[in-house]
Amino acid sequence: MIHIFIVNPYAGRKTFAEDLRNKLSHIKGIEYFIFNTTSSNNEEVLVKKILHTFEGKKLRFYCCGGSGTMRNVLNGFEDLSKVEIGFFPCGFTNDFLKVFGEKAKEFKNIEKLIKGKPVKVDYIKTNHGVALNSFSIGIDALMAMKIENFRFISIFGVFLPYFMSFMTSVFLTKPLEVEITMDGGECFDTNVTELVMLNGSTVAGNVVINPGADILNGEGVYLYTKNLRGYKFLSTLKTAVEKRKKVTGVTIEKGICKRISLRRKDGKFIEASLDGEVITGKKEWNIEIVQEGLSLILPEGVSVYG
Repeated sequence: MIHIFIVNPYAGRKTFAEDLRNKLSHIKGIEYFIFNTTSSNNEEVLVKKILHTFEGKKLRFYCCGGSGTMRNVLNGFEDLSKVEIGFFPCGFTNDFLKVFGEKAKEFKNIEKLIKGKPVKVDYIKTNHGVALNSFSIGIDALMAMKIENFRFISIFGVFLPYFMSFMTSVFLTKPLEVEITMDGGECFDTNVTELVMLNGSTVAGNVVINPGADILNGEGVYLYTKNLRGYKFLSTLKTAVEKRKKVTGVTIEKGICKRISLRRKDGKFIEASLDGEVITGKKEWNIEIVQEGLSLILPEGVSVYG
């Protein structure tokens, strides 16, 4: 087996690739290659080139970056059911790994990650790409677009750029009039300032919408807010977060589903965030949870249920 490490040099420490080489050089009996991404969204092209270069070889991939890097790497594969991949978190939030609680820190132990076993987990599939943790439109998507404007203040704290972009988006996002269908049911219209389909537990760094997330059952948690922004959005969201499964109200809906389809009533584009990577220029979105469709490498001693 050949171990392939894809490193985003813009995530985490600038010396990460060099540190990784030093650690790997002391692990006996493994064949490995390290590839650095050269620009944003370069991961998909890089994965395809690696697969062509090592055609016919048994490969195990490791993504060394943040949530967006992991998402982009996954989109480089044509068939995720045939992929073994590990996630070494170097990003700002690494939201998906929060489903593992205190054990999430083990994903930063490269020796344990290499010794780990693949486990089939769910992922999100859309008609415009895949994601591991979340699909969102509205406030969360605007936040993902604005985060770069606040990167410079990360020297004062790693979560500060996320907090600033989140608060800015909460007050600036305009409601979208959309048509929604869930699990093949009847289509309905609503105005949303936020809509999230979640495979994991957490979005935006520390907003836990789906506590106790089950990443094996083929179901996701959705949440959308109706005409809410500003302080009312924040207070209503807090109420929804405290409820484990379902919330039904005049201004917010939260529940469980497997598939969502949506489009704007005015026919305009919907800007969406998949694990923090913004996709533009799309008018219709079909989102579904693929049950146990991805072999995720869990570090030695880590399991899905603790």
